[in-house]
Amino acid sequence: GPAPYWYVDAGSLFLLLQLAALSEGLGTGVYGVPGEDVPALKALLGLPEDVHFVCVVTIGRQPPEADDSPLVSRLTEARKPLDDLRVRRALSLAIDREAIANQLLKTGVRPAWSFVSPGIGGYPGLTSAEEAMPAAKRVAEARRLLDEAGYGPDNPLTLPLLYDTQEENRKIMVAIGDLWQAIGVRAEISNVEFGASIGALRTKNYAVVRSSTFSVYDDPMAFLQQFGSQSPTYWSGWTNPGYD
Repeated sequence: GPAPYWYVDAGSLFLLLQLAALSEGLGTGVYGVPGEDVPALKALLGLPEDVHFVCVVTIGRQPPEADDSPLVSRLTEARKPLDDLRVRRALSLAIDREAIANQLLKTGVRPAWSFVSPGIGGYPGLTSAEEAMPAAKRVAEARRLLDEAGYGPDNPLTLPLLYDTQEENRKIMVAIGDLWQAIGVRAEISNVEFGASIGALRTKNYAVVRSSTFSVYDDPMAFLQQFGSQSPTYWSGWTNPGYD
């Protein structure tokens, strides 16, 4: 007989649904599911336990374009320290991915140490040197890098951290703010509607902003193409002719 609908190629299905919606002049979005809502949603849809949520696709009328609010404009001023690789690496090292995935979210997600998900298109994943470090050693290295970049108690680093309104997002951002505080970085956390966060991403008008992605086809390029300067989702501002 036919396979249950939850075993179809979800990425391709989502892509087809969204393309059909856009061709009809509708708006469409992709949202994560808060961990506390997963059991109820699984029960509602009759999903077996071995099925994990990736996201929920919504389709509706297109919302008004997000305006360039004073909040988003203020974020641009804070981008400067992030052009220093030492600062970016320190911020990354300070984030305890295992604690966020296994203790805070507890939804079956795995800690992410690379942009491409292991298993996509046969990609085996990679093991970074940072992943093998004990958490305390990562924090110590993060502090050293910030000190080398000129930041410390006498010159603390403050960064605006923007996220789109959702309870799970709030939990993650608060956790990241606390983890950054442990290395002497103050996070100014603000939440906005989803459309405003996408507007900030599209105009590259932010310092640090929450974002997410998933593969719509089984190939690492589904992730990697997003860093190409000609990609429609080129939102990071990072450029490299060799990568293009």
